[in-house]
Amino acid sequence: MQPLIDSSDTLLTTMHSPKYRPYTLRNFRQLPQIARLAEEQLFAIEVVGRVLPFRTNNYVVEELIDWDDIPNDPIFVLNFPQRDMLRPQHFERVAPLLRAGAGEDEIRVVADQIRYELDPHPAGQVHNLPSLDGQLLPGMQHKYHETVLFFPSQGQTCHAYCTFCFRWPQFVGIDELKFAMRETESLIEYLHRHPEVTDVLFTGGDPLVMKTRILASYIQPLLDAELPSLQSIRIGTKSLAYWPYRFLADDDADDLLELFGKVARSGKHLAIMAHFNHPRELNTAAVRTAIGMIRETGAQIRTQSPLLAHINNRPEVWAEMWQEQVRLGCVPYYMFVARDSGLARTVRGPSMSAYPGKVQVLGVSEVDGDEVLEADGEPVEADFLPGLLAHFQWQGGTWGLPAGVNPLFVLYDPAAFESAGLEPPSPGWTWDDLFNAARQLTQREGDRVVRYGFADFGLGSIRSAVEALGGQLMDDSAESPMPMLDDPHTVAAVQRYADLALVQRVMVNPARERLDSFAVVQGGKVAMSVSLAQLWDGGRDEELRVAPLPDRSPVWLSGYFISAGTAHPEAAWRWLRFLSREVAFPNRLPARRSLIPDSAYAAAVGEEALKVFRYAAEHALPPLRPVAVEVLLRQAVERVLAGEEEVEDALTEAQEQALSLSTSGVTEPFTVPSPAPPEATMETITFLLTSHYQEDAYVALAKAFHEVHPDIKVIVRMADIDYPLPSAEKRAEKLKASGADCFRFSLPVSTVPELRQAVLNLQPFIDIDPTFPLDDYLPWALERARYGGDLWGLPAGVDVDVLWYNRTLFDEAGLPYPEDNWSWDDVFLTASRLAGGERDSRHYGFIIWPDGRGVCFLFEAVSGPLVDESPASPTFRFDAPEVVAAARQLANLVQDEVVPTPELEYSQDLFALIYANRVGMWVESSNAFKNPDFDFHPVPLPQSSQCPGFWLSSAYYIAADTPHAKACWEWLRFLSESIPDPGPLPPRHSLLTSDAFGEQVGADAQAAYLEALECKGRIAMPTPGSNRRWGRYSGRVPMPRPR
Repeated sequence: MQPLIDSSDTLLTTMHSPKYRPYTLRNFRQLPQIARLAEEQLFAIEVVGRVLPFRTNNYVVEELIDWDDIPNDPIFVLNFPQRDMLRPQHFERVAPLLRAGAGEDEIRVVADQIRYELDPHPAGQVHNLPSLDGQLLPGMQHKYHETVLFFPSQGQTCHAYCTFCFRWPQFVGIDELKFAMRETESLIEYLHRHPEVTDVLFTGGDPLVMKTRILASYIQPLLDAELPSLQSIRIGTKSLAYWPYRFLADDDADDLLELFGKVARSGKHLAIMAHFNHPRELNTAAVRTAIGMIRETGAQIRTQSPLLAHINNRPEVWAEMWQEQVRLGCVPYYMFVARDSGLARTVRGPSMSAYPGKVQVLGVSEVDGDEVLEADGEPVEADFLPGLLAHFQWQGGTWGLPAGVNPLFVLYDPAAFESAGLEPPSPGWTWDDLFNAARQLTQREGDRVVRYGFADFGLGSIRSAVEALGGQLMDDSAESPMPMLDDPHTVAAVQRYADLALVQRVMVNPARERLDSFAVVQGGKVAMSVSLAQLWDGGRDEELRVAPLPDRSPVWLSGYFISAGTAHPEAAWRWLRFLSREVAFPNRLPARRSLIPDSAYAAAVGEEALKVFRYAAEHALPPLRPVAVEVLLRQAVERVLAGEEEVEDALTEAQEQALSLSTSGVTEPFTVPSPAPPEATMETITFLLTSHYQEDAYVALAKAFHEVHPDIKVIVRMADIDYPLPSAEKRAEKLKASGADCFRFSLPVSTVPELRQAVLNLQPFIDIDPTFPLDDYLPWALERARYGGDLWGLPAGVDVDVLWYNRTLFDEAGLPYPEDNWSWDDVFLTASRLAGGERDSRHYGFIIWPDGRGVCFLFEAVSGPLVDESPASPTFRFDAPEVVAAARQLANLVQDEVVPTPELEYSQDLFALIYANRVGMWVESSNAFKNPDFDFHPVPLPQSSQCPGFWLSSAYYIAADTPHAKACWEWLRFLSESIPDPGPLPPRHSLLTSDAFGEQVGADAQAAYLEALECKGRIAMPTPGSNRRWGRYSGRVPMPRPR
């Protein structure tokens, strides 16, 4: 699969890569932007920062925060302490101390008292500490059945701190409040003793603040240990949002990506659990490049965020954030309500976690006395798959809407069934059928089982089997439902199930082995296995097939809920109703029938699997309440299969535990703060870019445009349409699918039929706008954007070949800088003088690019045309004396090591030499090396019969199907008068000669570009992409090798 993000060396070397610089209470007043805050606001930061942790960094400050919008900017609110994070009484206990100039020790005593009065461990975190041989493990939590959280001690800080963070005790210097652990031995031993754990989550703090070698010291032991049950390693991190250069420019960034790849290659699933709280965190070139590089390692990026007041508590913010995450290849994973972590300003509501596990919805809101789900008078059941809504109904109320369903199914090997003479499983089969098939499919060599007939590693099907075989978990006939785990019929059903593993040995014992349900079937170790629909990939193994479980299938459901404390239930209901009706939940079978046919999920799983999964969803087990009864059943069966208890004893114990379960759902009332008023209605257009390095410039231009046109808002997006794609037709499909209203594109769309169908003809806009300055454009740039005499694109940028030189190397050698009257002999002579040194550190005077364009251009520049086009039949001039002389001159440069030798002929190696300050001169486009961090300067190419190459690098277009054509034209017209920085050369005379462009590139560079573009009457050289005279022999041309 082609990555969405271009992570080439060229992009990384041209990207601004700052060094990490933190800002805390000690130095935040040094920020120039901080002067925009009133002293009262600065004092509030000082007060709150004495109690709760505060850290930001130069990336957040310079690239994420909109300082024109403080103090309301969402990233500022997310990162800088706010007065109302503390309760008023707490604030007033610290403020007088600061005003009086109290000492640090005195302030810390009060701050610590306040910290203990807050809720340092919400939702019962300290009750989730596991133990080993009677010793608590303070650096771990085992809250969820399959997942252990591990807190590496060196990862208990972050690149920047979020103001809503519920783990603030990790950062305030009170050791007894911390979760942290140094060694992995206890973790590995704990995993050996708890085979039900399939996932380890490294969390903090942020584990990715650690150096890679330290992170590897935690992860490598997990890979080396014999842990067949461990399937997934997850890393919780905010680094993508707060410091993406961790993956791009930090000293050990490459080592980190290699570690990710190593985990993926080991067969473990690696998930980067990325925290993104606002769409702006996804909009810089650095984060987009980092996402692409992480995905290339084989790791998956899952995203999560709480709902936060003043930051993301508007539906359109979430819609934009999720859409962008999916477009970048990330998986939206969690949207949760923030914990009441003692921070007064954080959005409050039901905690995302509680003592037993995930959130329980605690209430239902009413509108005009009616339950909100029925407020519009429409039935909600009609479109949902049958039975799903019942899972969200309780005590006469509807508490949520089903969004996605994830049923269990049977994965099987059809060849095994055929060789055993069995019919493959199909809808309507029974558990007796499955048990009989398991016995016949099992293969033995002596007493050893070489292939099991059945596997259910998570015991996910246990309730389905027990109830189908006559057992009953709850008696719902009475006024108060009663558990029946010790009922004789239940005991008999569990015994039959357990005998499959313990007596008949036709089922893998899940208490002793936890393996990948796909791998065991693929590898021939198991004939059929229970698996989760979410894990199915139709292309994973074409030889395997899927079938529904017998009788009724267990399902995992995702849904939409309204907080009991909301002040806006009606608006919340409208948003949920829209999501429920219009949005297919990602990576799940849609719960609504109407959303299934056109969903991405249906296309991904394939027709056969879709029928099976839909059948399973339509024949799902009914809800069981309390849910904990099923959990107790599963735990009892695990003890039986582990040989710890007999069936009857285990179920008797489970029954006693079930009878003691609390059914209370009472909670204290609370209120969610109201969101800020929405912005006034305006026309919104989407502008698509295909070059990541200019994104920030266009975002700034969009803001400037909005100030001039307050009725139009421009959303700047990125896409991989431009390159690399196989054909113009594919590019056109991508453009249409992008949904963009207008875009900047590097190809001459006007000359390619497939692409031209995707854009509007701009000539009508030109014709009705007599003030538009067409005569200010470079004529040849306009011609490349025309078709049939009409203008289809508005030139956005041009490029021209120039001679680049490294001024530092010239200064060190004491040589004069190149001038515009130089000849090629002057260039080559100076190059010889610049070259020198040992091989590993040698300086080279010049570069001959290893493609046909570089070599053939030099030949023609030095010797004249390589093709004589004067006769009726053009002929090659390869044996002409001047061509032979040019070949000898260029070969001497190679032989004398004035230019890099053939083993360094690949472009990425040559770019690396240039950026290592080891090359004196080279020919490249005007846009290639405009990097303020290096002492590179352009001059026009030496005088010859050839003009330099020049071309239209990009143009602005309006999509053919946009409903916002007029607004797009206003935006393009605005852009035509702008000079994005960084960017190619502007295509207009007035901009090329402007003081603004001179200040952007420097007066000398401006003069060089103008000189190169004027070409002074010399013969124009063919431009890239055209039919060059030498195109027939311009492939890779091997350079002469030294003797």
